[in-house]
Amino acid sequence: MNNRIIYLVLFVISVLVSLTVKMQREALWGIAASLDIILGSMLSYSYVIGLVACYVTFANTMTTAKLNKAVLGISCGALLYEVNQAFIDTMHFDWNDVIATILAYLTLTLIQFLRPVNAEADQPSVMHSH
Repeated sequence: MNNRIIYLVLFVISVLVSLTVKMQREALWGIAASLDIILGSMLSYSYVIGLVACYVTFANTMTTAKLNKAVLGISCGALLYEVNQAFIDTMHFDWNDVIATILAYLTLTLIQFLRPVNAEADQPSVMHSH
């Protein structure tokens, strides 16, 4: 499977999960403490996965170095946003969001390890003779 297809699927899943959680969170809130944690942090997780997947899907060219910088930059940006919330009275800092962002970073790093973005370019082409 083409890497862009993998990241396109991740992008679509992230958007669908985010929309579902956003629309259903209040209806599901309070059923179980573990579900509340998942519902509260899923948006942080899918935000990082979705942005990186969107970048890979729609970028003209993609290299391992570009992808690694994007994963690190987007993850650090999400973490900085979360830390910033601790200093703004109208916002809420949540350690679970920090953990979700780190898990998203680790998920993307694992995907890159298992299926490097430029793996197709590294594979030798097979020429058929007729």
